[in-house]
Amino acid sequence: NPGNSGGPLLDIKGELIGINTAIYGKAQGIGFAIPVDRARRVMKDLVSYGEVRHAWIGLVVQDLTPELAQHFGVRRGVVVAQVDPKSPAEDAGIARGDAITKVDGRDVASREEFEQRIEDHAEGDRITLTLRRDGRDEEVGLAAATFPAARADELAWQFLGVAAAGAEDGLVVSRVRSGSPAARIGVQRGDRLLGLGGTPLRSIAELRRKMIDLRGARSVLLSVGRGPYQYNVNVPLVRG
Repeated sequence: NPGNSGGPLLDIKGELIGINTAIYGKAQGIGFAIPVDRARRVMKDLVSYGEVRHAWIGLVVQDLTPELAQHFGVRRGVVVAQVDPKSPAEDAGIARGDAITKVDGRDVASREEFEQRIEDHAEGDRITLTLRRDGRDEEVGLAAATFPAARADELAWQFLGVAAAGAEDGLVVSRVRSGSPAARIGVQRGDRLLGLGGTPLRSIAELRRKMIDLRGARSVLLSVGRGPYQYNVNVPLVRG
């Protein structure tokens, strides 16, 4: 059995509805697939830009706890923890502490589900968020953008607590923020920054692209070199 990962998933009419990815080995007939709409968007980005560009609206959200659900009077949703300055969300008037219950009219039950709904959009798409404010539902529309590449350096400093500089053989740590995740695992100025999430890093441009991809992640595998040794440590991503 050569397997069918990467093959088409068809419905009863023979129409493409997804791309097969994996099966659950401990069961019979349980498989997983990428929805066809998402696959089309990824394909379009790869053809047009050579990389996948994720939609960005400038929101960081957290899961709705039972206490927050009672406070807002809702059963599901997410709460806005941070609004990025000069972002589509800020321009639309969304504020920290707002509860979001729907994206494009569909319920959201977790941070992961919210972020996936946003990333399913392309730059320029209109997105409608349903907010819960003062006991009432309010719809807010905004346009999806792509994360400004020039701000990616801020992400490395904010999430990891490091700044990097280019060197002949890759990247070198130029600064480490006291008390940051990088500082807590012992990263020092002069260490070589070898990779993030299993992806090798050879330039500042690659670091920026990787940090943009990691915006919604909670942790990342950080690969650092010192002398003849390489260290690989799973590091939580926090906002400084």
